[in-house]
Amino acid sequence: MSLMNKLERKFGRYAIANLMSYIVATDGLVYILSYVSRGSHLIAQLQFDPSLILRGEVWRLITFIFIPPGSSIWVLFILYFYYLLGTRLEHEWLFRVSCG
Repeated sequence: MSLMNKLERKFGRYAIANLMSYIVATDGLVYILSYVSRGSHLIAQLQFDPSLILRGEVWRLITFIFIPPGSSIWVLFILYFYYLLGTRLEHEWLFRVSCG
């Protein structure tokens, strides 16, 4: 039995289906919110900062994933690319695990 099969048996029930769709949608939402409210410190509240994590802001361990990859119109293309690549990886991993 391969390592992937063992991991799938042990942790498969915790998997989030279409995870990349959620990540891309949240990235887009954060981009729109940060664009609309220019004075807001939304991105600063999501950034990964080890010193602040040690002070108790543990949400930063996850939320840094939702920071959009830029601040121009290219964000739309980048998020679309993330979606294409991420969903293809998810399907490939699912296929490899199910086929053994």
